[in-house]
Amino acid sequence: MFLSAGIFCGCEKSGNYPGGKVSPYIALFDLRNIYKGQDVTLTTENMFGADKISAVVISDHSGSNLPAGALVVQDGRRLGQLRGITIPLGNEAASYVPGDSVIINVAGKVLKKENGLLQLTGITSKDINKVASGIVIAPSIVKSNNIVDHPENYESTLITLTRVGFDPSYPAGSTYAGDRKINDGFADMTLHTEANATFANKVLPYLSNFTGIVFRNADGKPLLTPRKENDITVLSATAP
Repeated sequence: MFLSAGIFCGCEKSGNYPGGKVSPYIALFDLRNIYKGQDVTLTTENMFGADKISAVVISDHSGSNLPAGALVVQDGRRLGQLRGITIPLGNEAASYVPGDSVIINVAGKVLKKENGLLQLTGITSKDINKVASGIVIAPSIVKSNNIVDHPENYESTLITLTRVGFDPSYPAGSTYAGDRKINDGFADMTLHTEANATFANKVLPYLSNFTGIVFRNADGKPLLTPRKENDITVLSATAP
């Protein structure tokens, strides 16, 4: 009887793992999955004990082509699954540059979708601690059909499309300004350029590689938004 009791006690499961410690950081993969279609306030309970994110800045406002006041960060903390989030921060967003490593307090903040884009709202500069700078960011090289089919996986991340051409119906001399249909041989996508972007009036090339951040319009369709002219690598200026 004593032996049986000992075995029973030894097999009883405990809710605490000896020596285990809950991480204060939640991966953006998990953070985004907390949103289920309605605004949600972040708590240590729904963030599995965490209250912060640790991510790298990918937004760059020097080209005047990103949503005003948007700080965009990404991480790959969950098994290398890259995910990003857009944070409306106001004028202070421009003080952060690509490669800044930041820790952001997110407990009590709100995840909400605005104009088709999931955003982390309620963040102020007091919630952000820049811990490093100059982190090298290698954009993910993807095919447009993957983005079109699964925009939620790429939203607010930095990607590159290669060997991209514009819709051939555009007349000669057309410029970047506005929404332009592009295709890399796999699917049609939209390249978005603000009217006041530093490269808005450049003439469209024939073939290019485009790096940019994937945003979404009010209908949920993905938009590729180059941050500045250096995000565009022209392979051929004119048709052969």
